[in-house]
Amino acid sequence: MHHFFQDRKIYIKAIFIIIFITFFISIFLSTSFPEQTYSFKSANCSFIPGLENKNTLFALDKEISNNIKIKIAPSSFRLYVDGKYTPIYKENRYVKEFQLPSGANELLIVSQGYISKKFYKSEIRKNFIEDKLEKRDSLLKKISEINAGNQPKSVLFSKDGKLIFTALLDDEGVDVISIDEMKKIKTLTPPEKFAKKKGFVELLIIESLNELWVSQMTTGYLHIFNLSDLSYATSISTKGIYPKVLIKSRDESKVYVSNWLSKDISIIDTKTKKLIEKFSVADVPRGMAISPDEKYLYICLFEGKGVIQKINLKTKEVQTLNNIPKGAKRHIVLDAEKSLFYISDMYRASIFLLKYPEDKIIKEIKVAPNLNTIALSYDKKYLYISSRGPNNPETYLLKGPEYGKVFILDTESLKLVDYIWGRNQPTGLDVSVDGRIVAFSDFLDNNIEIYQNIKY
Repeated sequence: MHHFFQDRKIYIKAIFIIIFITFFISIFLSTSFPEQTYSFKSANCSFIPGLENKNTLFALDKEISNNIKIKIAPSSFRLYVDGKYTPIYKENRYVKEFQLPSGANELLIVSQGYISKKFYKSEIRKNFIEDKLEKRDSLLKKISEINAGNQPKSVLFSKDGKLIFTALLDDEGVDVISIDEMKKIKTLTPPEKFAKKKGFVELLIIESLNELWVSQMTTGYLHIFNLSDLSYATSISTKGIYPKVLIKSRDESKVYVSNWLSKDISIIDTKTKKLIEKFSVADVPRGMAISPDEKYLYICLFEGKGVIQKINLKTKEVQTLNNIPKGAKRHIVLDAEKSLFYISDMYRASIFLLKYPEDKIIKEIKVAPNLNTIALSYDKKYLYISSRGPNNPETYLLKGPEYGKVFILDTESLKLVDYIWGRNQPTGLDVSVDGRIVAFSDFLDNNIEIYQNIKY
């Protein structure tokens, strides 16, 4: 019994000693090491003057007034609230949520290689920021963003570079933007019986007649406006269903129209404004281009095999190019000097280079999901490529999880040398005649973005 009590005393004494030592160790640690801090200089983000010494971690135990969700391109960014770094509260791949303290005012978003952007809490609607940052070092520098009508589908510069036209898929005509004023100055509309049906798709300028043409898929008509005073001129039936892309012969005597649902091509006489003829293709046609010698019309097939067909313009004989991988060919442009076609494929996320007259694929270049319009600079040095980004799982008519991009392909090296972020679904795209200005539409944001290429 004596040994039992003696052992118990030793055991209790040991417990008190352990508690005593633990207490002093905790005091030592709390005084020897500072509160966790965030070092801005070591962060993977751009340098912001005045913040380099502000290393206090944002205190989450302060009074919380609300949360804010942020969707920013690029998705890797850091948030500073009133100069203090704020950690992410919750996130998924594309949207990050942050907790803000009571009285929060200035929000600064930073990311490596990008120009930082500032927001004020009082100006943020519905506690949600959806925006993008501009790259610090890019061939393209932003000039402006201009609101347009609903669903701007295509973009086209006037030949003097003073105007931008954009066809509105979910509106009543074509918006006109002045480059000098950097604002929308007019909306061109056909007669009301056409305008109210909306569905305007692609644009074309006939220089010799000083005319602007636009296709309207919901009526099967083309509408023509005078460029001299932007007045309405006339309308032409394509005799096809859902006309989309318009291209012209070199002498501008004919316009070729791809009809989406009737799966055929209409040929229009530009002077008489009459349908000359119409011929069928294998499946849904979209982009078109004429060969350098003007013997063939090359047609992108968007559905079915999703390849290329070529039509002998004299005999109307149709040939399918089966050496091109299946996909969803959307747009095609020609470098006549090189006898080289560039083709965008939405399904394969690629650009194909097709050599004429051999009809040989020179290269397939992987770019990004859902490629849309492509445009060559006037000197053929650059190919601009719009990518609308990943689709919304429900439908492409809803905003996707990530913004789209506009890429630049160097046509000598055949390398992608640059890109910029667009917004929700960059779609229409064009380059001014002098190569200086690039414009594209954000289809789901009703927005036109205008950039300058610093090389010109």
